[in-house]
Parts: sequence; structure tokens; C-alpha cells
Amino acid sequence: RPDLGEIFTERPSVALVDEIEAGNIRALMVVGADPLGAAPDAERVATALASLEVLVVVDVLESGLTEMATHVVPCTWMTERNDMRFLPQHGFERAYVSTAIVKPAAQCRHVWQFLAELGSRMGFDILSILPGIDPETVTDRQVLEAVAHLTTEDAEAVLEAGVDGRDIEFRYGWFHDKALPDGKWRLAPRVLTDRLPDLLLRADATGPRLVSGRTIESVNSSHYGVTPGDDGPRIRISTDLARDRGIETGDRVRVYTKRGEVTGEVLVDPLMSHQTVWVAHGWHNRNVNLLTDPAADPLTGQPSVTAVPVEIERISGPS
Repeated sequence: RPDLGEIFTERPSVALVDEIEAGNIRALMVVGADPLGAAPDAERVATALASLEVLVVVDVLESGLTEMATHVVPCTWMTERNDMRFLPQHGFERAYVSTAIVKPAAQCRHVWQFLAELGSRMGFDILSILPGIDPETVTDRQVLEAVAHLTTEDAEAVLEAGVDGRDIEFRYGWFHDKALPDGKWRLAPRVLTDRLPDLLLRADATGPRLVSGRTIESVNSSHYGVTPGDDGPRIRISTDLARDRGIETGDRVRVYTKRGEVTGEVLVDPLMSHQTVWVAHGWHNRNVNLLTDPAADPLTGQPSVTAVPVEIERISGPS
């Protein structure tokens, strides 16, 4: 898919299936992600992944992806590793450090540990960017401390503050160097303004539209669809759409496009925009990617997952 190009040397994930089918990708490593639940055309994705010579899955939970993997690497969970994160505050970032509470269970390993050993066998020292690190004896805490010193000048104070956190200054400048060499934003480049007429025509189209949805309780692969039979949150629809289709909260509905369909219990939501259908992203049992078009936007490399024309019908009353 040379048409998709690269963004900061990275290839859009929507090209993955095409590259696998073309034979350009024969081995894939998936670290804490879920292409089965996140990529368009889920059935084609599953077929492509199953055809790989090597599929390495690094994760904390079993899933449909670990079942088809050629190699599964169990990695450490939050309580088993040292960690550091940053949250934006008013004009500052607040840095927090958490310490491992328990030792890694069973055969779990730190992700950096696995990648470092694999890299070493391939002739790459990926820990060389960390000052004062001996790859033969390094611990998880030492990796954290080295990263902290690379990240902020207040590393010692941040490490000492621990879970209480410490304010540090924002790290300005990198985006200007990487993406804005002239230091200015172009708010209306020709490549965008040329697309406005078509976008306005699509905005005037009538009929139900799918919008993408996430829930605050679930992130990436760590909670999505891990319980057999769990379809995830109810399908939400706008009140005008419910009235037009004779649908009430608790009914089971079918949402479909020419590419596929999903079914589930519905919630009529007065906060939804007119003619809107909301399906939570990421659940395998009700995979919204069965509805979306795998064709990628040529500018961003992203598939369209919102404002997608759909149809909806009531299939039964409340169970």
C-alpha cells in the first residue's frame, strides 16, 4: 500500500492486512494491542493473522489473539512492575512513580526485558540509550530510574515523591522540530480546503449514522470482550431514530451495512445527536468493525469509523 505513505516513519495499521496478503509481512509482534477488535474487516484480519509464519502476542490476558498466536509472552501487570506516568496540570505536568507490589507471577516478564533479550540475539542493544545500564544485570527499578533521568531534570525529586507525584515543567519544542520546521501551523492548507465540498455533501445526507464509542472502564485489550458472551455496553440510539423505527430501551436491534451486521440490546439516549447510532469499540462478540469500511483516508491513513451510513431495525422486545 504505497499510497498510504508514512507518518513519522510509521506505517498506518490499516495497511497491515494488505501487506500480509502480499507476503511483505511474514512475522508480527503484537504488544498489548488487539488488531482483531480494532481493525476494520475483522474476518479478513483474522484470516491474515492466522496465515503468518510467526505471530508473537505479548499481553496480560488470554484472548482470541493469544489462541491463534504461534508464541505467547505473558508480561507483567501493573502491580508487578515499577512505572512512571505524567498527567497534565495547569501549566505543568505532574509526574508519578509507582513501585512494584508483588513479584512477577509464573512466567511473566517485563516487556522491556523480553524485547532487550530478543534484540540482543538479533545483534541490537536496545538498552544502549539508557545511561549507566548493564544489560546483563539490570533490574526493572534501574530501568525506571534511567528513564526518569532521560525524561526530566528533576528525576531524583520525582523518584522520591513516588505516588504523591511532583510537578515538572512541560517539555516544549519537540513538535516544532519534528513537524513544524518553520514554527507555524497552516490552519487551512490546500489539501484540506479542497476536501470541504465533498464533506459538506456527505454531511447533508439523510439516514442513520454510526459514531465510534469507547467506555471509560475499558482500555485496549485489558478488558474488551474477555468474558465469554459479554457483548459489551448496550447499543445507543438517538430519540428521533427510536421514534422513527419504533424502538424502545431494552429492545434487541440489528445494525447493518452492506459489509456486515451487529445485534444487541438498545438504549435510547436523549443526549445523542439526531439519527445517530453508537456502538462501543473493541468487543469481539459485537465487533463494530464488521460495519466499517476498510478503505483508508489517503491523507491520514485512518479508516472512517464515524459518520458511517448504517441501517437499524428492531428484531425483538426486551428479554
